[in-house]
Amino acid sequence: MGAGHPEFTDDATPRRTKRDYQYVGGEGTWKRLTSGKHPAGWFLVQAKSQFESLTRDPQPPQKVLGVARVATTLQQARSKGLPPPPGSPAPQPFARRPNPNVPTLETMTAAAVNSLAQNRKGFYLMIEGGAVDWANHARQEDRMVEEQIDFMKALDWVVQWVETKSSWRDTLVIVTADHECGMLWGPDSDSVAFDKIVDRGKGKMPDMRHNSGGHTNSLVPLYARGQGAERFFRYIISTDTSAAAAWGVTGQYVDNTSVFAVMKAEIVGKPHRATAGASTVRAP
Repeated sequence: MGAGHPEFTDDATPRRTKRDYQYVGGEGTWKRLTSGKHPAGWFLVQAKSQFESLTRDPQPPQKVLGVARVATTLQQARSKGLPPPPGSPAPQPFARRPNPNVPTLETMTAAAVNSLAQNRKGFYLMIEGGAVDWANHARQEDRMVEEQIDFMKALDWVVQWVETKSSWRDTLVIVTADHECGMLWGPDSDSVAFDKIVDRGKGKMPDMRHNSGGHTNSLVPLYARGQGAERFFRYIISTDTSAAAAWGVTGQYVDNTSVFAVMKAEIVGKPHRATAGASTVRAP
């Protein structure tokens, strides 16, 4: 599920120019999907209402492909409002109305889980707040905040689902990032190393600065909770004391391949039960 609709713009309006099929496997594949005659049996979901219905369908299709009616991203790439006058505060999140006819990441998450949970053997699901990266590439602090809020709402939904429909003894949730983007630090970070972002209070944009328009080698947080989360402790490589001091965390870190190793061990390995219930790992 995601964006990439060939017939709609970033503002979720019908395209007036050439359609773009690059995200849906080409024009031929798209025609088979829209005609309901895909040879592999994929069921196409497009409208926001269809995604919402899928969140509560007691017998959802076994193979679902969700393509929201928007081009490259759900919200991040939508048009901006008028630029603020010189010297005025930075643009605020949601200053321009979000695309109204596009499902949220939370809705997509609920639709995916409802579909996958029909398998009594369990399931694997990756949920990506990918446009956080796109916003940081573009140095869009307001859109970055919007996208992070959207991701956190999806994560809140996952936690609620685990605690009401499953349990932390049966489910492992891992939250991390593939990389940092933008070298985002405080307002004076161009001259002060590890200058902290300044919290201006609820409803106000923090003071921050992008020091790059690309990916960096900064450590990223890793959070894990539930069945097998304690396995990450086996993969700790060392401790970054600078990161510990700058972020107020342990500074312990693992190689990114350990995320795969832990998931594989839980999916195909021997049963591994925590001795003290649910576990939580915070090892940026």
